[in-house]
Amino acid sequence: MKLSLLITFLAASVKAQFEKRVVGGSNAAAGEFSYQVSVYYGTSHECGGSIIDSRHVLTAAQCIFKPIASRFKVRVGSTKYISGGKSFQVSKITQHSDYNADTFDNDIAILELQDNLEFGPNVAAVELPFSEQDTPETGAKCSVTGWGYPTHGAGHLTADLRFVYLDIVDHETCLKAYDSTNLKVNDKSVCAGVPGSSGAKGLVGGGGILWPAC
Repeated sequence: MKLSLLITFLAASVKAQFEKRVVGGSNAAAGEFSYQVSVYYGTSHECGGSIIDSRHVLTAAQCIFKPIASRFKVRVGSTKYISGGKSFQVSKITQHSDYNADTFDNDIAILELQDNLEFGPNVAAVELPFSEQDTPETGAKCSVTGWGYPTHGAGHLTADLRFVYLDIVDHETCLKAYDSTNLKVNDKSVCAGVPGSSGAKGLVGGGGILWPAC
């Protein structure tokens, strides 16, 4: 089984996948994943992210390679990272103080927006768990979203938001799968995968991180 490593944040809640793009999957319908945003640096799509309230977006710290808020925007309310919806300027960036760029531990950042989002059918906050006890159990099926490649080796991103489903894998299997890598698997880690498939090979935030919803 090939696995996708997902590190948990916010009391073992929101997870991020550490490869570079979603491969394959299915096109998402408008409003199906209304919390998904595209994070832009300048004019380039860098990562995906999740709306957590009307003023804040959760993304990966690794996506904020230059923490200059004025250079970042997010596009909300669209299944396309290049058009549609509405763009909002980022006013403040807060990266986790213990983020480790070598192991990707605590790979989380909060983007504060200059203006409030207007919630509707295509724009909504992701549902977060209340505590660590809400961490999905082994075997639970999670949806993983992002913008990625139609096939392995493809040189261009799909314009449309894609999603795949992965199963939560037990911790021991996760430890063995990543034993020879530099990715740190600990009690904050959650693994997900599909037997015989990498599921979402190549993602970090939808162009940057996969946001599962279980």
